[in-house]
Amino acid sequence: MSSQGPWGGYTMPVILILLGIFGLIVDTIFLLAFFIVLGYYLYRIEKRVSSLEGNPAGQRPKSKQDQIS
Repeated sequence: MSSQGPWGGYTMPVILILLGIFGLIVDTIFLLAFFIVLGYYLYRIEKRVSSLEGNPAGQRPKSKQDQIS
């Protein structure tokens, strides 16, 4: 059992609750950072693969009319 703190209450449950909330927030931040890094990595792979295919995203293939002139 925890003893009364200088502010007139039981501080151990409050400290445990605050640490629990802090732990959930930190875990959520790391999870969000993981998904951001994973998304960026997949974006870079897609960009690299599309450049290897010779048709970068956003450009249309050249038609015969473009090649003549």
